[in-house]
Amino acid sequence: MSIIEVVEGRLPSRLPPDPIETVRPQKCERCGAVAGAGIGLLFHGHGFRELQVVVPGENWEGRARMIGVWCRRFLCRKCGATLVVYPEGVVPRHLYSLLAILAAWWLSVEPPVGKGLDDKEVYARQGVDRLTTGPEKNRTGKPRWASLSRWAAKIGTWWPGRAEVGATWRARVSSLLAGFVAEAGKAGFVGVLNRAVASHASAGSAM
Repeated sequence: MSIIEVVEGRLPSRLPPDPIETVRPQKCERCGAVAGAGIGLLFHGHGFRELQVVVPGENWEGRARMIGVWCRRFLCRKCGATLVVYPEGVVPRHLYSLLAILAAWWLSVEPPVGKGLDDKEVYARQGVDRLTTGPEKNRTGKPRWASLSRWAAKIGTWWPGRAEVGATWRARVSSLLAGFVAEAGKAGFVGVLNRAVASHASAGSAM
């Protein structure tokens, strides 16, 4: 079960791990060994790791929430490295899932791509961490959710080669989402999410 399917249905408190054969690595990130290049199984199952991950509210409405996500670990028999394979839509070393990040961006950017809400309204829907109280100095004088622009700085890492144009983070995010809208096989925001997550995974960002 994918995170997208979970959000579209009833949110559990924990997402079970993917079947082992569907996520077994093909290549070791440390030594470069490739599965199937020799005799025997190169990557052995090596237990699990549970992460707390922020996902959008059920059916994409209401407040975001945190769920537990089980990730599979594998041991490379050649060099002894432990590899963690994250479910599609989970970003290593980030509390927020790709779905929550994309949902926050969708709410932030102007129509016709997004909803055009201000940072405070977006945070009310998608934020779960600590938001700075009061206005930020030396900026607009209005409270803002700094994670939105920090995430935008990683577009080139999460989606290498994707087009992003504009002088501001909102403009760059808007151009990114517009590209996913054009490519989505399903109408609406869920279609954008499916395309964005698939593109993220195909770029090698799932592990």
